[in-house]
Amino acid sequence: MSIPARNSNGVCAICKLPTSLGELIFPFCEDANKRLKVSWAHLTCKDAGTSYIKPHCTKWVKTGQCSPDSCVFDHPPDLCGSQNICKFYITKTCPRGDQCFFKHTDDPIEIADYLKKCEDEKIDKSKKKKVRKDDVHGPADKTRRNEIFSRWVVSTFGGSEKLSNGGIIDVAGGRGELSFELCYRHGVGKLVLVEPRFANMMDRVSNKQRALSERLMKERIERGECTPVIDRQHIKAYFNDQFAIDHPDILKSAAVVLGMHPDGATEYIVDTCVKHNKPFAVIPCCVFPKDPNMKFSFEGWVDHLMSKSKWIKKVKLDFIGRNEVLYYMGENGPAP
Repeated sequence: MSIPARNSNGVCAICKLPTSLGELIFPFCEDANKRLKVSWAHLTCKDAGTSYIKPHCTKWVKTGQCSPDSCVFDHPPDLCGSQNICKFYITKTCPRGDQCFFKHTDDPIEIADYLKKCEDEKIDKSKKKKVRKDDVHGPADKTRRNEIFSRWVVSTFGGSEKLSNGGIIDVAGGRGELSFELCYRHGVGKLVLVEPRFANMMDRVSNKQRALSERLMKERIERGECTPVIDRQHIKAYFNDQFAIDHPDILKSAAVVLGMHPDGATEYIVDTCVKHNKPFAVIPCCVFPKDPNMKFSFEGWVDHLMSKSKWIKKVKLDFIGRNEVLYYMGENGPAP
């Protein structure tokens, strides 16, 4: 193999003395755990017997395409083409270009496998989080919780196209994390967020998540699997008995009313939807009855809500914290 020559002035990573233009050098790695991070050193330092770590060839690790006979880097057989995909390249925001330590690929199968691996690691990490015994909300990260609930909603209430036709009312949705999941991951085209505080579903998501979600939705649209997002509305109001009076058209046209840990709005959702025969899905959390004089344990609170109609059913979802969904398909829905 050919020994590279310095094409600019630098510093030897072993002896810390300057290297001159045209001087023979060799690749050197200072940390065995970071074999893709390369420094350079005098060839004389290597010849003098100084111990060093040979770095991995980034091209070999990324693509598996390199000639070990003509390359000065290390080429471990078990790392051939094994490098993780660059998460920034997926969203077209990688600033390093060809100098990036991670793999750049446009293969949809490789990208899908990488995203699934990331999701599985995220689930494992979430399950390992320590939760206080008095913390009914579970781990602080709500993204996974809303993703699981939104997927269940779409599959249970007829798919994204049907939900887009009538629209979804997201009650006490905070800054709109659940609305974001329904909109960008599942292509639901009509969303109404009922939240008395200022809310913006784009505030609490990263640029990476936003870009990925928009890209996935665009691909679904091109395949004809969902309709474009055309209507997102935020109503600064409490969901109570007055809401049905002030916004009768929104309630009438909605395909389903949702509540992810809506606290004080929980019983209002159940009562309003049963009264107007409107499908709903709510995940109760804290006990906030309409009558403050009523006292319940959490189990008693769930039983009290289910007693509103024989058509209300219950199912558990797979995430930490309060995860029981009470849902109602209407009196014309499936038998209880």
